[in-house]
Amino acid sequence: MVQHILLIMIGKWCITLNLKAMKPVTLMLSLVMVLLSCQKEENSVFLDGGIEITVIDNNGNDLLNPSAENSFKEESIKIYYLIDGVVEEVYHPTADYPRNFFIYERDGIYRMALSLNGNEKDEFPVTYIQWNETDTDTVKGSFLRGEGFLMCTKVWYNGVLMWEDYNTERCITVVK
Repeated sequence: MVQHILLIMIGKWCITLNLKAMKPVTLMLSLVMVLLSCQKEENSVFLDGGIEITVIDNNGNDLLNPSAENSFKEESIKIYYLIDGVVEEVYHPTADYPRNFFIYERDGIYRMALSLNGNEKDEFPVTYIQWNETDTDTVKGSFLRGEGFLMCTKVWYNGVLMWEDYNTERCITVVK
């Protein structure tokens, strides 16, 4: 004979129910469990706070190409955010991109995809790219913010407005 038993454990308590003898209660209990297991969906957030950067030298050599001489090495690049007047290194060891950037090749040119500082307390949040021990650049962004979204509207690179046109790709070229 098959036993119809439901075992419920709540903290230190254990409740055993004979389901065959308690069909109405079983139905009610199942319904309550389903309702309690449903969680309210969290608000979704739309983030559009990134930029792509190509880096070349005066001769047009791609300085993000890992096989190029004198190129910037991805593992040596560090990103910093200016938060409440304090410069903080960006590093999230369990994230897909722990330093909030990655380098990839597109149409034969290497690009850095960078998530900018979107600190809502600052009108123009600042991101620093430390290419190596002696070369650091400043990226400043302007953002449109609202409940559930953040959208980059302008980008300055070392004080020069480099992007503000939604009809163009948010990719800038830096000459070093």
